[in-house]
Amino acid sequence: MERHLLGARREAHPVIDEGTLLHISGADRVRIACRVLGAEHDRTVILTSGIGCGPVFMNRVASELARDHKVVYWDYRAHGDSDTASAGSGYGIADHAADLDHVVRAFCDGERPVMVAFSMGVQVNVEWTRTNPGRAAAHVYMLGVPRNPMHRTVLLRKRAARIAEGIAVGARPLLHHIQPDTPATLRTPNTNVHARYLGVVREGCPFA
Repeated sequence: MERHLLGARREAHPVIDEGTLLHISGADRVRIACRVLGAEHDRTVILTSGIGCGPVFMNRVASELARDHKVVYWDYRAHGDSDTASAGSGYGIADHAADLDHVVRAFCDGERPVMVAFSMGVQVNVEWTRTNPGRAAAHVYMLGVPRNPMHRTVLLRKRAARIAEGIAVGARPLLHHIQPDTPATLRTPNTNVHARYLGVVREGCPFA
């Protein structure tokens, strides 16, 4: 019965609008991919996703918001259809926040947008707000923390925090090799199957 209901629900769901794909020049001239939905509306929502999330991760959220807002859903550098970081640049929160600033400038034209962020996008938005106070009309944060999640003030136990922080620092050099391959890895046909098997994605969760 449950499978039948889930199948019927998926069939009845309207086609998801993936928006119009555009590219802008981000910080350090990195090419940043943006999808624009509901361009006919006046008020703008800037949608920032989490690390490792592909361009379709929040399409349903973007499509719902686009009913009465212009939605700009952008990809981090080395994510989705954005380019990898240029020589001398990086993948830190400040780098992503600088790219976010270019997105806001490109699509808002002096307007104060509504900033919607998920997971690591919360940190990126907080950093952007710190350097651009008063630029947003409102903030909506989902499942994210305003500071580094490995920081000892976020984790309850200092010992666990130090271990996690040491792992994060030690793994940092590997990110320059791993991160460029992230988009291709997330798009493989078996990714969703393995995620379900490991319990990362629940059974019945739609695959966009």
